Formats: sequence, C-alpha cells, structure tokens
Amino acid sequence: MGEDLRARRARLTPELIALLSEELAARLTACEGALAEEPTTAAEAERVEADLGELEAVLDAIAAQIPEIEERLDALPRSLPDVLKEGRIPNLGAWGKRISGGPWRQPAAPRAPCWEEPQAWVRHYVHQHTPEAEGTLDIYLVASDNTQGIYHHGKVRFEVEQMPVDLQAWSTTLTFTVPVRESTPDLLLRAEGWLDGLATRFLGRRDAQLGDRDFDDRFLVDADRRVAERLLDEAARRAILTICDFDEPLLEVAGGLCRLQFATDGKKTAFDAALSLLLHIHRARFDLPLLQQR
Repeated sequence: MGEDLRARRARLTPELIALLSEELAARLTACEGALAEEPTTAAEAERVEADLGELEAVLDAIAAQIPEIEERLDALPRSLPDVLKEGRIPNLGAWGKRISGGPWRQPAAPRAPCWEEPQAWVRHYVHQHTPEAEGTLDIYLVASDNTQGIYHHGKVRFEVEQMPVDLQAWSTTLTFTVPVRESTPDLLLRAEGWLDGLATRFLGRRDAQLGDRDFDDRFLVDADRRVAERLLDEAARRAILTICDFDEPLLEVAGGLCRLQFATDGKKTAFDAALSLLLHIHRARFDLPLLQQR
C-alpha cells in the first residue's frame, strides 16, 4: 500500500500542490509523512495504516479536482477584485489634505495634450472605450519642505475588448491593473541601473535576456527566460518603447494581476501602447505541468 501511494504522491508536481485548496493541501501535509515511517510494532503499524488510508483518500480527492483545476487555469478572467492588493510597484499615493472631490466626468477633448487640467486627456481616452465609465476625481493639497503642491487623484474602471481595467492616476502618473490567467507566471520589468548590472554579473540576480540589445541594456527583467519571451515578444517590446518616449514604465505580473505604471504627457500614443501591452499579457496562456510523466 505504501509503495503504491508513494508512486502516486511522486506524480504530483509543485505547481499542482500550489493550486490546491488550503484544506486539501493541509490534509496532504498532515498525512504524507506516513510514507517515510517504518513501524516496528503492531500499534505503530495500525497508526501508519490509518494515515495511509487518509493519504489515499486525499490523493483520490486531488485526482478528482484536476479537471476543475485545468479548466480554471485556462479560463480568461473577466473581472477584477473589488479591492486590489498592492504589489511590488510602489504606491504613489500623495499624503495630504483632501480639498475637493467628485465624480469622474467625461470631459470634452482638450485642444492639445497639456496638463492645465490634469488627466483631462486620459479621462477623454477612457470614455472613448467605455462611455459610461464612472469613477472619482479628488484634489489634495500636499505640503512638504515649505512648499505646497496640488495633486489630482483619479480612479476609474473601464473595459477594452472585454478586458477589465482599473486605472489609478496621481496627476500625471498612471497605474493600470488588469487580470491575467491563474497560470501566468510572475514577471517584473523596470529600468536597469548600473548597480543592477553588477548584481546580475556577480550576485546572480535574474535578468532574462531577449536577444534585443537595446531593450536588454535598458531594462531589468526579473523572470524565467521562457516566460519573458512569451510575455515580452516583439510587439510588446515595441509598445514599451513607445511609452518610453516620455517615461520608462514599471511592469509587474504576479498573483493573477498585471500592473503597469508610468508618467505621461497626455499623448494618445502612450495610452494606446499601454492598453495594447496589457491586452497581450491578459490573453497570454501558459501550460502548467500538474502531473509528473511516468
């Protein structure tokens, strides 16, 4: 019995175990230790046999869940959590006194990309995609080092080709968040500094090289190379470089979400490039190995 269950347990990949419910994963951890035990008395044998019986029930339950897990991994998410958890991208919320607030209204298109009314162009672009989009627009007075500044904080949710988008804007800095498939691996992209090159060379920091010298020299890509090649293909890199006309972006894929953050001068080219990049990552599909091959 132990040999049979040991072979069945060995087929479960770490990827599959990570996708189990907390209750089932806890049951597996609690009883799989019986596989390593060698009872020497009748009482010990009886206890180990009971634990192996529980392990057999757990493995049967896992096998029954695999089709559901495969369907879940392949599903393209069409919604975002009500409350977004913060990722590694820094929170740019400005601390200060809120002096006014109201609904995110659709403005008429400004005459030119300018920031006399911060975010006016961005709000116009959002409503071109989702005319009924509703959000909030708050104004904060922030004081620091004998200076005062006005920050406009806009937040809204809209859709692009059935992809839900959460947009948070602190004046000219935009953070887009979209859902990705549960099977999408983690990735972090940011501008590369000279210390990053040293850390990659001497400390083993991960930096996936994509064979695009201009791009590789400009960005640190913390991801498996296979994942980086899939998510940052030529079209995605072109979109990122379009955003770079004004600012180098931060991109994070983790926990079923993709976040993109950059400062903008209000031009539509950067806004469109951001949505093109997010659509590509949103739709990306990865096959996760759930069982080891025999």
